[in-house]
Amino acid sequence: MRVQKSNIILDDDFKPLLVKESEINYKELDNLDNSDKIVKVMNEVFEMDRKAEEYLYIIAMTYQYKPISFFEVSHGVHNSTYARRREIMIRLLLYGACKFVIVHNHPSGETNPSSNDKDITEKLKKCAEFVGMNFVDSIIIGRDNYFSFRNNGLM
Repeated sequence: MRVQKSNIILDDDFKPLLVKESEINYKELDNLDNSDKIVKVMNEVFEMDRKAEEYLYIIAMTYQYKPISFFEVSHGVHNSTYARRREIMIRLLLYGACKFVIVHNHPSGETNPSSNDKDITEKLKKCAEFVGMNFVDSIIIGRDNYFSFRNNGLM
């Protein structure tokens, strides 16, 4: 599986333009069709379980759960990060994603979702439905565990 990290810059006309930041071959997995696989790649490639501040990533995927690209959408402080639906959806739409997952970490190790975590997940579900995209899961990674909205019946 190819793990590509991408970002967005503005072109000369101030329009968003996708750029590839890095890419590695990750032979451990073929697809990201469940939360265990997603957490494995996020921890092994991006060290989400070791970060001192909160980070929020989105994973743009094909219908077959193959990752198109990983995006760091937000980098916050020790107990919060902030991301808007607009920035998330721009990245997904520019790449033509069919499915997506959001993943963020809680440096405290506590993986129970906050009210803000629940709120952004609910708002992104509505955005995804509106544009005909499948929002697969919202995952919170702690030090030794994780919380999946999908696995816990919240998606």
